Amino acid sequence: MINVNFTFNVNGDSYRELQEKADSVIVEFLNESEESPEALEFADFRSNFSIDYDMTITENRDMEVDSDYSAEVTARVKPRR
Repeated sequence: MINVNFTFNVNGDSYRELQEKADSVIVEFLNESEESPEALEFADFRSNFSIDYDMTITENRDMEVDSDYSAEVTARVKPRR
């Protein structure tokens, strides 16, 4: 895998929930891109990849979404050498 940057959105009621959901999206992305037959956890990927992300958090004003906050996440993933 080469360096990858991608952006996605998550919703949640706390910073911790937003962070957990962001981690989950990154793990799902990496599990889809890896050839491993078993699903790996975030900690497994941290040993093989440098994973950084920034979250821009805003108060959710969309009444159709049942979460207090939404975040735009920009993730950077690159293999460790």
